[in-house]
Amino acid sequence: MGSYSTKCSAVASIAHMKKMGFWPKTVINIGIGCCPELQVWKRGLKGIKLLGIDIRNKGWDAPWVNGLISNDKSNNQFCWQCKSLKCVDPEHVKVKYDNVTTIDDIVKEKELEPPFFLWMDIEGGELDALKGAEKALLNTPLITIEMREFAWTTNYKQELHAFLEASGYMFIDTGPINGLDLEDKIYERVDWSEPEH
Repeated sequence: MGSYSTKCSAVASIAHMKKMGFWPKTVINIGIGCCPELQVWKRGLKGIKLLGIDIRNKGWDAPWVNGLISNDKSNNQFCWQCKSLKCVDPEHVKVKYDNVTTIDDIVKEKELEPPFFLWMDIEGGELDALKGAEKALLNTPLITIEMREFAWTTNYKQELHAFLEASGYMFIDTGPINGLDLEDKIYERVDWSEPEH
């Protein structure tokens, strides 16, 4: 997905937060790549804590953790050609990472304060990452996920949608944004309600 469409998705997420009456205390941004949404968080989400989780050694203009996110710490091979944990191409060179952790472990270790907004763009690793966020999801009213159909995982979108639905989330259909049908999909927690003032 291009930088412009990613920024459009980030703006749409903030608009939905306002519609819900939800304002996160912490944004957990899990990504691989240039992460253009960081500019949107810094402009549009004043007063929040931003934590990025990525495997790169540069490019983050925000606090971040270097590591792979999964529910299974043995899932530690990353393909830089596919930018994926799921690559099965025997011709591709995979890099092993020792720092494999879960979202729940990072929330605990960094003492991150809920409620959370979770942004995920990790090229097919989203489902594994969400399975390692059992506690965090209880305090996450809104999630945005780049959701593609990956060649190495059949029916990936359906699996991810079913997991989120079973975890108490409903899909929010934003329709096209600025004429673009975006790959980033928004999920709202069904049991979340605006706190009384």
